[in-house]
Amino acid sequence: MIKKTKLGIVACALVAYTSAAFAGAVSESIVFIGDDLKTGLAYKNMRYDYAGKMSFYMGSNYNKNKMSYIKPDNYQWKKEKLDGSFQDKLEFTDTSNYAFLQRINLKDDLALEKTKEEGELFVLVDGGACVGANCIQDENIISVVLPKKFKISYYEAKEKNNEEYVYNKDANFKLIDNTLTLYAKDMQGAYIKLWFKDISTTSSIYQNVSDSLAKYSEISVSKSDTETKISMPMDNVFDSGKAVAKPLGKEWLLTLVEALKDKNFKEIRVEGHTDNTPIKGVYPSNWELSSARASDAVRYMIQQGLDSSKIAAVGYADTRPIADNNSKENKAKNRRIEITVIGNPDSDSHEQPVVEVPAVEQTSIEAPVVEETSIETPAVEQISGEITNGNQCEALGKRWEWNGTINEWKCL
Repeated sequence: MIKKTKLGIVACALVAYTSAAFAGAVSESIVFIGDDLKTGLAYKNMRYDYAGKMSFYMGSNYNKNKMSYIKPDNYQWKKEKLDGSFQDKLEFTDTSNYAFLQRINLKDDLALEKTKEEGELFVLVDGGACVGANCIQDENIISVVLPKKFKISYYEAKEKNNEEYVYNKDANFKLIDNTLTLYAKDMQGAYIKLWFKDISTTSSIYQNVSDSLAKYSEISVSKSDTETKISMPMDNVFDSGKAVAKPLGKEWLLTLVEALKDKNFKEIRVEGHTDNTPIKGVYPSNWELSSARASDAVRYMIQQGLDSSKIAAVGYADTRPIADNNSKENKAKNRRIEITVIGNPDSDSHEQPVVEVPAVEQTSIEAPVVEETSIETPAVEQISGEITNGNQCEALGKRWEWNGTINEWKCL
């Protein structure tokens, strides 16, 4: 299976070139992807069989503040034209090895994007390439480390030879847990294309909820690392000044309940929000109205099968607007029901399968009877005269000890 994706941008910080024009170079890149899918860390190490002036091109207008450290210290930043544009170049005066660690932005530096497949993400991790038509790297090793909330679904490698990157169907990959490593040899450069999915509880809830509510264009669904938030326009759910859900509002709430069934979540918070227009009638103020509406929504969701111990209602009146209350349109935006589903960190998606160990039948093993034998102790040879070694001393049942002076041993 070959996956294809259209790249809108190219990873800049890691699409860099080493200045080695001949063999003897080993490139190592380790990229750590943050679970926020925004930031990460990239470690780069270059080793050569020789010492001299070494350079690494970081791209145009590189932000040097992203660097956590650079070693060795004998480096300087320069501007140099490469491939038709001026690049920021990290140059070392005399070394056979250098390394640096930098913060990265996943979207800008790894071309992070969503694919057409549900819940799937894509990144491009570049190990760099050497400069010059005849240059060769001995090895280009690229490792990508993903948090456990993600699952790798597919990967492939492209290697550069004769100034052209070509897909290598026989690329040497090794996958251990969530660490993927490419070992490329005797080429000019290499990079990894990696597809992965978020398998955390929050992602699963968000996907199910957003898919189920997609047919209602008025409803918005968003998510953070731990929460899925659903926002419903109040005017579609309740009549003005009322706190009993309309048929359309009940349809929306029922669809949401169905999407949450069999999902592992910690709790649900239902919030009622109003605009700043004072009300008249049954409820003294917007506080009581917003609370009553949230409570009515909770009551209906419990009736449809939601666990009452995991859901709560709260009214905020007009204290948390999402727009200025200066027009009819903005006031309509502020009148809303917000439902927040908080994911359970102890997701069953990360539980290890239970392996049953078969019972071992107990057997009794009789110890063999050992026949007792009598062993005669040989007589100790009588030693007369001066004791000159440890064997003679031990034969007399004494200790052969050093008295602290060189070559002075005595039988005590």
